[in-house]
Amino acid sequence: MIARKPDLSQRSVRIIIGALLSSDLSVDELRKLAKELASGNLTHTLYLALEDLAFNLGGLTPHVISAVDSDLYDIATRRRVSKSAFANIANDVIPSLFNDRAVKQLTLKRMVNEFLAVASEHQEAELVENLTGGERGDRFLKGIMRR
Repeated sequence: MIARKPDLSQRSVRIIIGALLSSDLSVDELRKLAKELASGNLTHTLYLALEDLAFNLGGLTPHVISAVDSDLYDIATRRRVSKSAFANIANDVIPSLFNDRAVKQLTLKRMVNEFLAVASEHQEAELVENLTGGERGDRFLKGIMRR
């Protein structure tokens, strides 16, 4: 009988686990990584890194994040971003969008909707990058992806 090649997910997990085993991460750090993976933070970071890698290797147009209100809201709540912090980050992208009174009166969900009502795709992508800590700007990951 011919042995079947493992599917893409299985192969990817094997490669990642192999890299983690050869790393100098401690058991506690591996547990923290597992928690971040379960919460979605690491998953999103990995997604962005893979999109950049595919772009750099394939010469394709970059994937612009189209943050639908629920996705953007999920990112903000997963990151435990307060209304005032969201307003500050949004105001960095679109100056004077939210004032102090708006922050007090609006819910975070409403603030997300207000932002999306006036933002371009580029501004949405910039806000997501700012909310996620600029993970796309990680020099180490960019260096690996350029190889």
